[in-house]
Amino acid sequence: MTRIPIAEPEELTGFLRTLHDDSGANTPLLPTIAQAFAPAPELLESFISWYFPWHSNDGTQPTRLPVRLKELVRLRLATFSGCKACKSARMAEDVVAEADALGVDTEHASEFSAEERAALDFAEKLAIDHYTIDDADFAGLRAHFDDAQILELVILTGVIYLGFGRALSVLALDNPSCELPKLHFEQV
Repeated sequence: MTRIPIAEPEELTGFLRTLHDDSGANTPLLPTIAQAFAPAPELLESFISWYFPWHSNDGTQPTRLPVRLKELVRLRLATFSGCKACKSARMAEDVVAEADALGVDTEHASEFSAEERAALDFAEKLAIDHYTIDDADFAGLRAHFDDAQILELVILTGVIYLGFGRALSVLALDNPSCELPKLHFEQV
């Protein structure tokens, strides 16, 4: 059950209707998110129009980090944000194998490149205890990234991947599957 009412699909218009109807299997929650944003469609439209080009490196934004790195970080942070939909969505399936997508939370993560590992470690620390991030953490990032890439990583990590995932979780909009009815022992 969501914490904000969701509109019926037939009530959606414009951007929200297109988002709802054209969502693919890789983004199972977009229809529900579209329905939830019916009272303020401009909020979701402006967010998505900024987010997807930055995450996917579609050429419309001056992004600096590889899509694969961003997708790995997004998937790792979904664990900490508690957003089930974020964890189940595959936004870059052509550049992140399923084993790697699942591996961000396991010992498999040690097989990632040094750059990917540095970004994943930083993102995890930002999610768990951002107050402990210090100059040594930034020195570790600078071994792999320039300042522009670090800024992109910090914004995508802190504001988008972690923040939006937590927002979806708080609003209870993050369940990518339908709820099953609760059975009482007498019914079984």
